[in-house]
Amino acid sequence: MDYSLDFEIGIVDFRNIIKVIKETYDYDFSDYALISLKRRFELVIQLHNIKDTDSLITKLHEDKSFFQSFLQEIAIESTEMFRDPSLWRYLRDELLPIMIKEVSKPKIWIPLCVSGDELFTLVILLKEQGWLNLVEIVTSCMNDLIIDHIKSGLFRNYKIEVSEDNYGRYQGKAKLSNYYRISNDQAIRDSSLIKNVNFVKQNINFDNSPRDIKLILCRNQLIYFTQNLHDKTLKIFSDSLIAGGYLILGVKEQTGHMGASYFRLVNEAESVYRKI
Repeated sequence: MDYSLDFEIGIVDFRNIIKVIKETYDYDFSDYALISLKRRFELVIQLHNIKDTDSLITKLHEDKSFFQSFLQEIAIESTEMFRDPSLWRYLRDELLPIMIKEVSKPKIWIPLCVSGDELFTLVILLKEQGWLNLVEIVTSCMNDLIIDHIKSGLFRNYKIEVSEDNYGRYQGKAKLSNYYRISNDQAIRDSSLIKNVNFVKQNINFDNSPRDIKLILCRNQLIYFTQNLHDKTLKIFSDSLIAGGYLILGVKEQTGHMGASYFRLVNEAESVYRKI
């Protein structure tokens, strides 16, 4: 969703915002890409009609409930369901059948989940293949507001058309509309699909990351990290994966030089890696 912003945060103020978040809540955004994160801070100021950065800093410091909303509003949502349909076909036709044979009830982790689009895409794939009870899914989110939003099944209406098109190109077994309903002009997904998903609250430092994971699905997030956080995150992912586990990044993302110590590329077109 595009917003026209008429407020710009200076670099010093930007750093002061990061500082108060770190000191008050121990969420460290200092290794996030500056331009993207600054724009999201500016969006929050506009959405809440906050007059200046000093007022934002005061509100962040004093109002814990506002900080929870703030986290939800600055989080990066995936754009639609079944994004990059060829990846989901690859998962369905090649990777997941191998995983299910290799490991009893393999664990799949979706970190930094915000909208639930990737999660619902995954569970629809699994349901249609009869695999929903053959895997364990762990989804980590920055706070309870995001978890509650995903569990509610709410699906942004502007994503419906492109998601329907993606699902058609994925060549699913039904219609995407079978998995959501419209109530009071609002699309709501079938939340029973995710009833067995293990939701975990986890901060941006990836503290207490899950272990014994067979597949990590983390697409289009590393592009918002500095190189330092990018490399640190790949190390965390490697530690979370079992030997031979898989990591899927966005098609424009790569593990880079540091990641080559942990992963080897197995599908360049879909940006799929396997732990060494």
